[in-house]
Amino acid sequence: GTSTDCLVEGDEEQMGVIPRAMEEIFQIIEEKKESNPGAEFYLRVQFLEVYGEDIRDLLDPAGSAEGKTVIIREGRNGEGVVVDGAREESVKSTQDMLGALERGALCRTTGSTQM
Repeated sequence: GTSTDCLVEGDEEQMGVIPRAMEEIFQIIEEKKESNPGAEFYLRVQFLEVYGEDIRDLLDPAGSAEGKTVIIREGRNGEGVVVDGAREESVKSTQDMLGALERGALCRTTGSTQM
């Protein structure tokens, strides 16, 4: 991969930014569970690629190939950014999340940069 991929995803020797963020998310969830017995947390992930003017769902590459559209829009009533048409996967651990990242990474578009 590129040096950017290594920084973001990491390599065998050092974790990248994304795996570190994943671990941090689940550490915070565990801390919240300990301080709030009975609390439940639900975490879902999406993996999108913006390539040119196209938005591709990397967790549903067949849907992207079939012309399924993914739309990013502003939500209503303070929802923030909403993604319509993208697959969501429930994750319960860092390993689940890393698995989704690895599956999606296999579907990324690669192209050469003309200089």
